[in-house]
Amino acid sequence: MKATYGLVFVVVASVTANAQQLHQVIWDTLDTDLHPTVRYAGFSDDGGAVVALRTSHGTDLVKTAADGTLVWRKDIGLPSNAYGQIFSNGMGGHLHLFNDSSYWEPLDLDTVMATLSLRMTSLNSTGEPLWSHRILSSITSMAWMPTAPTYDAVQSGTGDLFVIGSFSSSSDTQVMVLRIGLDGAVIWARRVPVMDSPLNNTSYILVPDGIGGVYLSYNTFMGSVTKVARLSAVGDLVWAKDIWLENNIFDVQAQGGALMSNGDLCIIGNAMVGADSKGFHFVLTPAGAWQRADLYGETWMGPAIGQVGDTLLMMMGSSVTRMSPTFDFLDLAGAVGATGMNATHALAATKVKYENGTVHVIGNLNSTDLTFGYTTYRPADWSFLFDPTSGCAIASYPLGVSHDQVPESLLADEVLTGTSEPIPTTVQTMSITAVDRPLWTFTDACTVISEAPDGVSEAEHVSAIVLANNPASNGSPVMVTCRVPAVLDLYDARGARVIVGVRATADTPMAIDVSGLAPGIYPLLARQLNGQLVATRKVIVQ
Repeated sequence: MKATYGLVFVVVASVTANAQQLHQVIWDTLDTDLHPTVRYAGFSDDGGAVVALRTSHGTDLVKTAADGTLVWRKDIGLPSNAYGQIFSNGMGGHLHLFNDSSYWEPLDLDTVMATLSLRMTSLNSTGEPLWSHRILSSITSMAWMPTAPTYDAVQSGTGDLFVIGSFSSSSDTQVMVLRIGLDGAVIWARRVPVMDSPLNNTSYILVPDGIGGVYLSYNTFMGSVTKVARLSAVGDLVWAKDIWLENNIFDVQAQGGALMSNGDLCIIGNAMVGADSKGFHFVLTPAGAWQRADLYGETWMGPAIGQVGDTLLMMMGSSVTRMSPTFDFLDLAGAVGATGMNATHALAATKVKYENGTVHVIGNLNSTDLTFGYTTYRPADWSFLFDPTSGCAIASYPLGVSHDQVPESLLADEVLTGTSEPIPTTVQTMSITAVDRPLWTFTDACTVISEAPDGVSEAEHVSAIVLANNPASNGSPVMVTCRVPAVLDLYDARGARVIVGVRATADTPMAIDVSGLAPGIYPLLARQLNGQLVATRKVIVQ
């Protein structure tokens, strides 16, 4: 299951002077013991997004406007480990799909009935549930060490969802594909036995074919084989292939796919060639005929994020790049590095989209403290202009990436014969209630190039730091008790320290004087004397 794109944009310290920047918004979410992080996201028809953030009580859905500011925050009962997908429901709202659960029912000594359970909820524009369904699809699987199913999904041009899932055992991996309508009804569900493999890395790619069907692809685990198939609009198998790129290619990791303007399928990814890391892509016609394959030296190929005519826009490391119809790199455009007073900052993208000249990024602003080495995180919503004709973006710098294009590096392909098989599927109606949660504060990220931000990656014990008289009012101090000796720093919403270096003795209440601070929310960070992080909390001044 692909959880994130894993892309990193480096923060530019002087980005306020760059006319290409549209907005940079970060969220102050330090209101829980387990720090919220962006789990997944989907873009909205209004130019905004819906973002899933992990909290202490589960996973909340948060709506952002086109400028990155917060609109609503809802709790629809998602667990804290939920991973899913968010799509448009065609009515100004959203479809939320996530892997609800899985279970196995023994059939005999050797086989089990393995069931993939998906929860699909339609939300209106204000975040209220319209309906919710549990979709159950079952296949027969070997009983030897069955594992939990994985899945990925993509939305077609008509709004239908294509979902690919798999069940793995010690002997093989079994692949299923579902087509689900905007009303939550299953249009068809099929097993695709020719796509089964002894092992796979579960990095699935789904690409709608533009005429109602779908391409599906994944790589065999630690091997050089990429499996590709095409299903028709009614779920029939049109063709399937195994593809080898070269004898000495291994650890293939497909990162994404794109439907080219002429209807060809392009698969993009990374692989090891001998001792070298290489980027690659290969192209197939709608009929499955081989077109070309190219290797690129010392690159990090990411997913395609858009297409303008014959120019493909894609991610390469921390940059947006343009690729010509002959798959030559035209240029790279990305952000240039910056450091704050004692930290480096980068934006790790969870979701990226190009549309109408704008690149929109949802992710986490990551800051690494150069003194003590810990990393902190804050959710971020960034948008900047990108000219597909010139490559101009937030900042345009050639990154000097080697792209020694080696065309026609295909070694072999093998046509696979078989059919897709219907699998039993049921849909259950669920009752879902949305609970309103208070919005987090947010700020312009342009000025947040300073000290450590307000969230931390390390999980902490609930008793690591305890606050009393919080919220504080009428000039009274906040009482802080740490379980170990610590140094306390208090930050404002923009990341600057307002109280510095207060020493706290273990298990002894320490008064923090906040009488001179304006009403608001102030992140409190506690470190041991050796710099190791203890915990963070939110101080509220009224």
